[in-house]
Amino acid sequence: MSREELLDKLNVYLNDRQLALQAKNGDANGFPVQESLDSSLKKNTAFMKRCRASLTSDNYDLFIKEIKSLSLEKFVPEITLSIAEGLSKCRSVKDIQAAVKIVFFLYQRFSISFIRPLLANLYSMLYPSPSDSISGNLVKSASTGVISESVTNKGTSLNVAKTRALLRIFIEFWLHGLVRTPEDFKDLLPVVYASGKKYRKTMFDEKALQTPIVILLLEDVLAPPSNFSLLPIVSSLVRSYRYELFSSHESLPGDSQINQYIDSICDPRWRLQLRSQLDRYYQDLLVYIKHRQHEYEEYRDCLSEQDFLGSSLEDISNKAEDFLKSIEGDITNGVSISEALDQPFPLSIKEKQESFYKKREEVMSLQNNILNAETLVQTGAVQLWDSEEEHQFYETFPELPNLDVANKKSLEINGDQESKSEGSSEDSQKFTKPSKSVSVKIDTLLQTLPNFMSVTQVDQAALEFLYLNTKASRNRLIKALCNLPRTSSFLVPYYIRFARIVAPVASEIASALVEHARGAFRRMMHRKAKHEYDTRTLIVRYVSELTKFRLMSFPYVFDCYKMCLLDFTSFDLEVLSLLLENCGRFLFRFPKSSLQMSSFLEAVQKKKLAAALPSQEQLILDNALYFVNPPKKSSARARKRSLKEEFLRYILHVRLNETNLSATIALLRKFDWNNDYDMLYSTFMEVWNMKYECLNSFASLVTSLYKFHPDFCIYVIDDTVDSILTYIDSSSFGDSQKRLAQAKFLAELYCVRLLDVRSIIGILFYLLPPEKFKNILQFSPTAAISKENELFRLRMIALFLSTCGSSLIRSKTRKTMLTYMLAYQCYFLAQPEVPLDMQFEFEDVVPKVRPSMNVYKNFDEAWTALAERLQSGVDDHDQDDEESFNLQSEKSNESENELEAVDWEDNEENEDTSEDSESEEENSIDLDDSEIFNSDDEELDEERVHTNEIDEELNRMMNDSLSSRAHERGIAFDVPLPLRGSTGDTSFSDLNSMSMESEENVKFTLLTKKGNKQRSQVLDVPSHSVLAQSTKTRQKEELMERKRMKEMVLNYD
Repeated sequence: MSREELLDKLNVYLNDRQLALQAKNGDANGFPVQESLDSSLKKNTAFMKRCRASLTSDNYDLFIKEIKSLSLEKFVPEITLSIAEGLSKCRSVKDIQAAVKIVFFLYQRFSISFIRPLLANLYSMLYPSPSDSISGNLVKSASTGVISESVTNKGTSLNVAKTRALLRIFIEFWLHGLVRTPEDFKDLLPVVYASGKKYRKTMFDEKALQTPIVILLLEDVLAPPSNFSLLPIVSSLVRSYRYELFSSHESLPGDSQINQYIDSICDPRWRLQLRSQLDRYYQDLLVYIKHRQHEYEEYRDCLSEQDFLGSSLEDISNKAEDFLKSIEGDITNGVSISEALDQPFPLSIKEKQESFYKKREEVMSLQNNILNAETLVQTGAVQLWDSEEEHQFYETFPELPNLDVANKKSLEINGDQESKSEGSSEDSQKFTKPSKSVSVKIDTLLQTLPNFMSVTQVDQAALEFLYLNTKASRNRLIKALCNLPRTSSFLVPYYIRFARIVAPVASEIASALVEHARGAFRRMMHRKAKHEYDTRTLIVRYVSELTKFRLMSFPYVFDCYKMCLLDFTSFDLEVLSLLLENCGRFLFRFPKSSLQMSSFLEAVQKKKLAAALPSQEQLILDNALYFVNPPKKSSARARKRSLKEEFLRYILHVRLNETNLSATIALLRKFDWNNDYDMLYSTFMEVWNMKYECLNSFASLVTSLYKFHPDFCIYVIDDTVDSILTYIDSSSFGDSQKRLAQAKFLAELYCVRLLDVRSIIGILFYLLPPEKFKNILQFSPTAAISKENELFRLRMIALFLSTCGSSLIRSKTRKTMLTYMLAYQCYFLAQPEVPLDMQFEFEDVVPKVRPSMNVYKNFDEAWTALAERLQSGVDDHDQDDEESFNLQSEKSNESENELEAVDWEDNEENEDTSEDSESEEENSIDLDDSEIFNSDDEELDEERVHTNEIDEELNRMMNDSLSSRAHERGIAFDVPLPLRGSTGDTSFSDLNSMSMESEENVKFTLLTKKGNKQRSQVLDVPSHSVLAQSTKTRQKEELMERKRMKEMVLNYD
């Protein structure tokens, strides 16, 4: 406490004493009140109730306001009783100080008529039995045994808190001048009945009546013989009133003003008397602490001789831990008293306590080593965990720093005092900043708990907590570790690792987590709430992780397993499966629980065979049992491929695309096709290893290789078709993606004209199941066929149609494909449930293959359309095809005529070249077809191959040139026409109108360019030509569009 703060505190005491003396002498102006006081019975009664129930610092302003405004003269006795009851409920320093100020204001208003009954009531509460002392009244029923003594007994703690609050109230009353000696209230003390007579026992002699009440109370607290049950009270009062009551001239600061203030408050002879009595109390305390340390040492030696794995070890260890903590509390309180007396605390006691800490750490490490499989079995760590990461997570922990024992002890005891909220006023002022800093740090630490994502974060947070290790911090940490959201079960391993790291210095955290997990598991098994999947997953995760970190004993874990086997309902089976999957393998591999877990698994197998479980539940349990104890089998060895095979797989499966197709063909032709045939065949058959978007390039590659190795390509295609058809008839669908890739490959082969249309049509009709399509007019929707088979068939059909359906519909089998499309719609619409992606695919495939075909929404409509088509035997869509073909030809003719109007010479060249290229392309296609399917020659000479490649490349260049020049023609119309120097008497518009009236020719302006000069000349185009008609139509449309826009603008509101 600084000098200014001490001066302000002492100055407040002196000023209040003067005001109290004025009020005692009858000065009514000490506390100003309102001129008109409220005498309402309701408000006065409410004031008394508030005094009895809520005499706290939060209501301080309201009390002051009511004391100034209410007329309380008629209710002074009732107010006195209410105030006394309210003061007995105050515990914290802040509430006590506020209550003393409220009593002081009431004393200023009502003087001794109020304060004397109040003091008598408070003194009676402090001394219920006048013949006993304060310590005798407090611990009359306390046990005298050392080991069986309950240091944290709730009843004793409440009595200590109440006694401390009453003593602090009397001291504050005396410092503020509300009471001086027992003579102020002795006449109002309650009477004692004895032998049927009423008399008042003399509780104070003549000397005591002249002694300040505070001196009498403190002498009673410090009086020998003492069992030091009031040691926390003495320590708290000494820290709070060190300067006012227990100081001497040697211990006071060298400041005359402070010495004068303190001497005015408390006479030096009384302070010297209290100091000497406190010194005797301190010497007796040192002897008492040494005696308790000796008893603990004997008890610890007896404990070390017992088996650490015994059933009673947990209870005995808890008692020893509580005993050691009680000694630590006595040492901390002794340190506070030694500081008030300006005496050093004996180092021998501290050193002995440090040895207790070291011995306790050795015992705990010995227990951990006994329970650790790595120390029991040298190879246990390798066999216990599946990977090195798990071993590091569950077995390796950071080394704890060697903190100063006195620092840890002082921080912990200060936290205990803070958690009880019973510190003194000086304590609150002296230690306010440290407690706030610890509170802020622990808040920051708790906020980082939900953000744990790595072991490093957990270890760092645990080491930070070691420097914040107080009782209040541990309680808040336990609450945070237990109250985890049910959807955040992934954080449980990090939380339990955190508790395992701090277990050597805060073992109650792990104990609290174990009790929380056991209680939650029992409640879950009792409720059996099936819908709370996240909750039971979280609880099972708590139990499992506590088991893996060996914080929960094995009997507790197997008790949880046993609860799952009692009823063996579906809920119990699911919980049992979760337990087996999370910690079953650990218990099965751990040496100390392996035999018990093996017998438990046998019991589960017998229970499963005896119970008639549904297939789904049986599958869940079998998977869990397989996970715990999988059958031993040799690990799969990776196949070693030769360098040539790796290169072949690289160029086909990784690098192949349209850009390097020619280079890949050249590389493949360099292989030895006689010796490397098997390698090439297996690589070509693995179509699914290629990129899906590169299957068209692979089909082109096979088509090119057909000219050189036709037998090889035929075998690849035949085996691919056989693989797809065999897979469709099988009942296993584990390789569906591979078969879909093969189907895509076959469809691309048809697109490059290597497969005949009859082959694709045959596969498509084979995909219609014979169980449902006995023939095309007999469909059985209820035929027995698996849902997986039907969905796979539908996906395969959609893949073929989306890849090559548009080509099939324009081939010779167009009528057959139209019928098949209707049958496909019937088959798809007959399915009861179809995935959403397949529904979208169906809606996209049908318009893509046949834009003019209706996409039916139900089975009846599609089946009716299919029956009508088969019965009529006429293609209803032939006319639509012819109309669409004619429309496309007309559009092409219009575009050609427009190009003619722009550039006659270029158009003639383009037309000739395009016709030549089209004829050549048709001839080449016909030639390829005849070569592939009708030619008897199987080998082509190399010269003819090169000639065909040159022709194909020339045709491709010509087509690219035509397409690029065709796109460039439209830009010429946007070029502005040059201004004409002289136009004569008639303008271009007049000439155009004249030609339109004559209806013979239409004037068009042709823009030509020679060198850097542009020329425009007027051409007469016949009015019945396509270019003239299209120009007229476009002009009319533009005129109508302008009129429509004008009307819309004018009619816009």
